[in-house]
Amino acid sequence: MSTQVFSVRHAAHYALSLVLNDGIPLDVVFTRAFDKHPLSERRDRAFAQNLVRTTLRNLGHVKKIVDAKLHRPIPHKAKHAEVWLWLGATQILFMDVPDHAAVDTSVEAIKNSKKEGRSFAGLTNAILRAITREKQTHSSTIAKHPVNALPGWLSKRWQVQFGSQGCEAIARVLGSQPPLDLTVICEKTRIKLLELEGAISVGPLNVRLIWKGPIEDIPGFSEGKWWVQDFAASLPVTLLNIDPEHKVLDLCAAPGGKTLQMAALGAKVIAVDKSSHRLERLKENLKRTGFKAEIIAEDLTTWEPAGSFERILLDAPCSGTGTIRRNPDIPWLKNETSIKALAELQAMFLDRSFGWLINGGILIYCVCSMEPEEGPEVIQAFLKKTPTATLSPIDMAVLPEAFRIAVSDRGTLMTTPALLAKDGGIDGFFIACLEKAV
Repeated sequence: MSTQVFSVRHAAHYALSLVLNDGIPLDVVFTRAFDKHPLSERRDRAFAQNLVRTTLRNLGHVKKIVDAKLHRPIPHKAKHAEVWLWLGATQILFMDVPDHAAVDTSVEAIKNSKKEGRSFAGLTNAILRAITREKQTHSSTIAKHPVNALPGWLSKRWQVQFGSQGCEAIARVLGSQPPLDLTVICEKTRIKLLELEGAISVGPLNVRLIWKGPIEDIPGFSEGKWWVQDFAASLPVTLLNIDPEHKVLDLCAAPGGKTLQMAALGAKVIAVDKSSHRLERLKENLKRTGFKAEIIAEDLTTWEPAGSFERILLDAPCSGTGTIRRNPDIPWLKNETSIKALAELQAMFLDRSFGWLINGGILIYCVCSMEPEEGPEVIQAFLKKTPTATLSPIDMAVLPEAFRIAVSDRGTLMTTPALLAKDGGIDGFFIACLEKAV
């Protein structure tokens, strides 16, 4: 096999190791991986990224299958050999890679790796060949038990929260590649995009594509006619009821899809996020679309605005468990302890930001999480101690009919990936609308 084939696998191995062994998120590891293992071809970088994401998306299955064939755990000093096993098994079970290529590249990579792992080349060869022989059986088991893809801590929580069938429905969607959702600026653009093969409408100004090429090649990109945004992520702004002259504060704004939505409605938007790096993407999209917004790179734990606002959108930092389709590293990086810590931060941000509303103003609190501690419990605790705050029921009239079942008896909204499952699912979001007493 060519040197380039091994370089691609080594880049994937390095990236996956950074996630699972060092706890570094995916949005960072690929830059490091491609610095260490340069790949000149776009298709090679895409394959490496897809291999890592597919492995993480199915890691529960892969670990279970590999562990069943190990008589004893691989020692810590040779953990890189275990990563090669996971990558090989993923290619056999979940990707369109010839079985012999998946086996051979993994075995040869171990033979040429650190001294501590070379002795595992034979074991790797035996295990991967066994998985190849039993491929049909494994595939059948995987299809029957999608929940096994998740780490135990998360599947237990979701089975309690959503029930066994609900958890299974969510896990089944999480095991698939997510489609690409675009928010468009006008009906004319929406109609044009719907002419693309496989395109469907998921909202009044929202188009879903199955797109495998560069984003820049989608019609209307250079003209700024749309931006990438999961449909669920567009709902908070829809529910904020913005008038063109409203002064709006967008908190934790990066990467900026909601800022663009508000600016497109004519609002005077101030977008705040502590990550100046992530705000660069928002600046690029503002320039591309021609919209205007004031961008502020500040930490909300200390920042204070100069005035008050008619509308505030707080997209609070969270575990992101609703976005696992797009961020399959999350269940392996987060845990129940991190959820508790994030809930404390969310409560603090909500306390501070509600004070910046004018009397009669509206604040939308949202998180791309499906965990009770980060959504319903934050709102319940806030309302209990804040007499000037009331919970306004979600406006059903502005919701697509399929989403109305996601509205709770209290009037908050919780989407899960199982919504629109036949069309590729959506992100999980919790949304609550709070009004400040006049």
